[in-house]
Amino acid sequence: MGSIIDSVWDICNQFIIDGSGENVCLCEEGMILVAKDIKEKLSEVKDHWMGYPKCLKETSDIDYKLLCYELIADSINYQYWYGKHDVRPNGACANRMYEILDECVEYSEKRYNMAHSRYIIEKAAEGFIQRLSLERFPNIENRIRHIREVTSLITNSHDNSFFGLVYDVSNNNIRVDDFLKFVISNFPGYAEDMFLKRAFLLPIMLYRKVQWFKDEVEILPVPADYQIPKMLEGLGCINYSYILSDKIQNGELIPAGSIEECEIRAATMLAGKKLAELSGKTMCDIDTYLWLKRKEIDKPFHLTITTNY
Repeated sequence: MGSIIDSVWDICNQFIIDGSGENVCLCEEGMILVAKDIKEKLSEVKDHWMGYPKCLKETSDIDYKLLCYELIADSINYQYWYGKHDVRPNGACANRMYEILDECVEYSEKRYNMAHSRYIIEKAAEGFIQRLSLERFPNIENRIRHIREVTSLITNSHDNSFFGLVYDVSNNNIRVDDFLKFVISNFPGYAEDMFLKRAFLLPIMLYRKVQWFKDEVEILPVPADYQIPKMLEGLGCINYSYILSDKIQNGELIPAGSIEECEIRAATMLAGKKLAELSGKTMCDIDTYLWLKRKEIDKPFHLTITTNY
């Protein structure tokens, strides 16, 4: 089997050929200007992900708990809206999701203080499901499925493969592509997306927090979601056809797996790669910069009901 990352780049290049698709095209002039801004202003963007989450107790197995924590979070990091981009009951968003997970982990750490960390994570995941359901997060059935898919392996006392993974990752003994192969082969929910947004986000978040995969972070693509293409289009790095632009502005659903949706996501990743080349930064840096500035462009993003992002 070849490189997981290279296989996704091949998919992107099938949808966006020589910088252009039927509905989306790259704009090099716009990318040159944005790359200049990124190069000059990236340091001004506060990276608020750094360090172990405060909900995790500083114990000898904190690396195990961190990987469990991030696997659970990224397994459901998708679609926080209902019907319109700004309809979000109880403030559903990625930040709110992490707040709830933190509260569930912190509660379990205190209540089951003397228990094995595997049990603490299992109880935190159960509480997490209840809280997400209570707050009516969208697509809840799939969120529950994905959380339980992750916990079924990490809490299985007869399977030591996950402990081996934790050791290899925390000691820089595994290549990022092999890590991705482990994730998508053991947690099929991560493999559902041919652009692997959540799978790519996982090592990126681990790098942001504790610098794991620091030697290979430059090869990780920009995870293709809703917010990054909105930013790229708003900043003039990609252009939509008139028809697609009208659909997005009018809040029409873009079907998952349609040519329009696939071109948006492929162009997002290719533009992120080009911006990294032009700015001398990593694609992870590009994602950080654009995502943290997402509220500076007040316009709707494309609407696709999906568990991929």
